[in-house]
This record gives sequence, C-alpha cells and structure tokens, in this order.
Amino acid sequence: MARRSYRAGERWTIILAGGEGRRLSDLTIRRFGEHRPKQYCAFLGERSMFEHTMGRAVALVGRQRVVTVIGRGHLRYIQDPRRVMGYVVEQPRNCDTAPGVFLPLSYVLAHDNEATVTILPSDHFISPNWLFARWMDRAAGLAERLNDRLILAAAVADRPETEYGWIQPGRLIEGAEGAAHEVLHFHEKPDVELAAQFLESGFLWNTLNMAVKARTLWSLGWEYHPGMMRRFESLKGAIGGPREAQALAGIYEEMETVNFSKGVLEHATPQTAVIAMQGLEWSDWGKPERIQETLDRRLSTQPARAELRAPAAPAVRA
Repeated sequence: MARRSYRAGERWTIILAGGEGRRLSDLTIRRFGEHRPKQYCAFLGERSMFEHTMGRAVALVGRQRVVTVIGRGHLRYIQDPRRVMGYVVEQPRNCDTAPGVFLPLSYVLAHDNEATVTILPSDHFISPNWLFARWMDRAAGLAERLNDRLILAAAVADRPETEYGWIQPGRLIEGAEGAAHEVLHFHEKPDVELAAQFLESGFLWNTLNMAVKARTLWSLGWEYHPGMMRRFESLKGAIGGPREAQALAGIYEEMETVNFSKGVLEHATPQTAVIAMQGLEWSDWGKPERIQETLDRRLSTQPARAELRAPAAPAVRA
C-alpha cells in the first residue's frame, strides 16, 4: 500500500468491519444460503450496514482519510470495491477487537502522526445520519481539546437492556464546554434488576463509536498491551514499503487475542470521557429480534408488518 502525502493534524476515520457476525448466522444462511457477516447485509433499504458506515465516514473526513479493517475473505462480500473510500486493510486472522482497532490505527499513524481519529463500528443501526455526524464532529473536537483523553460517543438508554455495555458517567469535565463527562465505570451485560437501576440513574449505552488523538490511543495500547503494540510498531515502519505485506502476515502469526473493551477501555477510565448522543436512534442489531424491533418501529405506519428481507449486495471503493 503506497503512502500518500497528507497535511499533519487532519481528521481520519477508522471503520471496523472485521467481525464475523456469528450470532446472526441462522438469519443470513436463511436469506442467502450461506453465512454472511451482518455488516454486509441490507436489512432496511438498499444499502448494507457497511455502506451506511462508509457514507458516515466520508461525511466526517472526506474520501481519502478513511481506513477500513475487514476480516479475511470479506472482499468477496463487497460487490464494487472501487466505491470503498480510502484504504482497506484485511486482517490475516480475527484476534478480537483490540487488534482490530490498532491495525488500522497503524496505517493512520504511518501517514499522519498528529491525526485525530473517529472510530466507527460498521454493524450498528444508527439514525439519522446527519445527527450522528454532528455528534461525532463534536466528539472529534473534544478529542482535540482534551488531547489526552479518548472520547466515547454513547447512546441514551431507553430500556433496561441486559445485552449491552453500560457507561457510568461522572462529573462534567472542565474545558469541555459542558459536553463531556468523566467515565466512572464500565458495566458489561448486567442482569435485569441492575440494568433497571442503570437506566434510572442515567447511565449510557456504550456504542464503541469514539474519537481520540491517534497518538493518545497508541499510547494506551502500549500502556496495557506492550507485547501487542511491539508487533504493530514494527508494521507501522513497514507500511508503504516493499515488506508491508510480509510484515502484516508476520505480526499476526503470534498476535494476542485481546478485546478492546475489556483489555483497554476498562483499564483506562481516567483517560476516557463520554458524551451522550441525544436524539439519536441506535441499536447494535446483535440478534434478529432487535433488527425486527427496529423495522417494526420505523415502518409501523405501513399497513403490513415489515419483515426481515434479503439484503441487496453491497456496493462500496478503495
């Protein structure tokens, strides 16, 4: 992957599209005759979730400063790769979400050591897109002002959800123009009683949409997982050169399996902050029932009940 020239200190977006979506495999097999990761499916309208995320990324940073990480073999799910913007990096294997974040971050830092990055999962339902862009632009601005913190853009909870991660917000942060709170604690998948308490107390849902200075996130990786980061540091030095492909394959031969939430975020609460994306509809669409709930809610004015439909093939450039 040849290096391009960019001005220092620009905003970049990382799209996380490396998940395999096994929890929805029964649904995708029923619709396609094969398993397909959910980010490459169009459950509502004609565009896949991945295409929607690409559109959000371009709205935030333009066509060039986007780095997408995909799973091994995922290119076959993208019908028109020419429409995927920026860079596409294929993981040699899935080692969970922390390598899935730091791999594309290596490419951002190889091009712009002063970059601010927004990080977007590609397999969530978000509406409306224009409001999401506004919130993520605010998160990026906060990351530039509070340049030693990772800014989480959380969803406002509307029910005692037991399968989401929850964020316990603390006091307002000085210098953040009243927009950001400290993070006191992360809570993963509580029982119903505890989730009801979280809802009553104004806790937020962790969407894993975030903004951060690239070097700040890189430093967090080094603080909590230096062995993993030594591998990515060696890759960063090879990006754009003749040994890039060899270096990428080599670092994954013994790559650790690390979950980003548990392995990084939960250790880094003093270095994080959270904003609540008021007015936004968000769902992780992690199971068929959640997809159907969204379809029913959005299409409730139509006489016939909306059913899960077979997604159209995605069309998205590199």
